[in-house]
Amino acid sequence: MTDLDIVDSIADLDPVTFDALDRSAGAAGSYQRMLQIEEDRRWRVRFARAWRTGQLNAVIPLFTCRGRAWVDPVYDPGTWGIPGGPFDSSPDRVMLVAGCADLRTGLRVGPGSAPEQVKQLLVRIAALAVTEERFLAFPYFYADARAAISDATAGMTSWTYLGKEARFNDTHLSDREGRLRSRVRGVLRRDRRNIAKYGFRTGVERWAESSGEVLDLIATHNVTKGQKDHPEFVRMRHDQWNHCDGVEVVTFTLESATTRGVLTALVWSGELELYEVGLSGHDGPERMAAYASLLFHQPLAFAAEHGLRCVRAGLAAETPKSSRGASFSELSGGVLLPDKTRRQADAVLT
Repeated sequence: MTDLDIVDSIADLDPVTFDALDRSAGAAGSYQRMLQIEEDRRWRVRFARAWRTGQLNAVIPLFTCRGRAWVDPVYDPGTWGIPGGPFDSSPDRVMLVAGCADLRTGLRVGPGSAPEQVKQLLVRIAALAVTEERFLAFPYFYADARAAISDATAGMTSWTYLGKEARFNDTHLSDREGRLRSRVRGVLRRDRRNIAKYGFRTGVERWAESSGEVLDLIATHNVTKGQKDHPEFVRMRHDQWNHCDGVEVVTFTLESATTRGVLTALVWSGELELYEVGLSGHDGPERMAAYASLLFHQPLAFAAEHGLRCVRAGLAAETPKSSRGASFSELSGGVLLPDKTRRQADAVLT
């Protein structure tokens, strides 16, 4: 028998039990990260929970934006290119299911949950959305979660491709590189030759030890890429992660006479998640060598040294990641348009 409820907080839940439901999104889906988002006044956060025979086996966070503009425009489903044409995606019309930040979302439905239970949860969630005159959107879902939602909504959810997350797996294995394709091994050997030419000084430090120059490098790099940023915003983002229990923030550094670079990363549950980069210098061979060192060789060496089984490398720059042995997980965005959200809710509303 399944019991369902919707609550405003998960503070009463056991963190270990919560995290065991679904680790697919990494630190972004962790219990402590959800508690942080609960405290973010820009969002109203609720959680749909399911219990079977007294055991918690599903917790699906629900997010509605309190402001008139989206907190992050990439979470506006109207920008995703959903098939079926334009629709009103104002923040007061949308309920985000399972995620609202970090560009990856775990459904947090345990392996013991039957498809019928997921359907019951989606019916309850849809009914809540309808009472608030909203429809459901599913941001940055992995393939398994997308399939579960499609099944639970009888194929009514419209989906589109949002990107691919790169991962370097088995980084804890001493013979990992020997298992890679010969072409990939060749790229890595070429990288090392190029990196050695420039005599970079490299290191790794805890976020608390990082200097103001790190903030400046990251902010400047983001502005150069067309994003609005400021060193104090960089500090705020990283401080939040640094105060997330169970997450360690580290900074990889690199320098030569003409080039400075930094890469921040998160260590959580046996994985290393690359976060933000800052790289100075002019385009050319030295900067490319610095990029390869920071984005690939330093994190992979750190993961191997610390027994971390995976390096998550984000959504961008698919080609250079693939050439160095990354595998990819597709991420999708889905929408249950207003008429379909109401149809999903009918089992409760009628």
